[in-house]
Amino acid sequence: MPGLAIEERYVEAGGLSVRYLVAGEGPPLLLLHGAGENALDWRWVMPDLAAAHGVYATDLPGSPGSARPATGYSPGFFEHFVAAFLDALGLERTSMIGNSLGGLAALRLALSEPARARRLWSSWAAPGSAGRSAPPSGRLRCPATAPWRSPGARRPY
Repeated sequence: MPGLAIEERYVEAGGLSVRYLVAGEGPPLLLLHGAGENALDWRWVMPDLAAAHGVYATDLPGSPGSARPATGYSPGFFEHFVAAFLDALGLERTSMIGNSLGGLAALRLALSEPARARRLWSSWAAPGSAGRSAPPSGRLRCPATAPWRSPGARRPY
């Protein structure tokens, strides 16, 4: 969708002021960047994704345009931040695309609160650092309805 308007907004999530970009309408899709990046890195792909989704790209805490709290930036911190961001926007269930640290935060949230994740694509996240058994990057499709969640089903990995 060339020429699609991408709006820059701010919201308070978990007591932190954060910048995010939004475009399109439809089922929500959250884009989470990696360490050292920010929401602006998603601008080039947002118009195509916004053709079928309401797309949200947030700056993770510590990134330009967002709060930089004096706290430990642990994987759990980012997992809780993503949940708080979704709550602040009133998004109960969303698809997520995460790169590196963003993928790890999305993966941890999908594992701890599967009902919140419609679909997940994680790139370059370290599954072992999720603190649980997790599939290799990019293989977790829909934790709430994944076939291996059925009683007696075997995990595909």
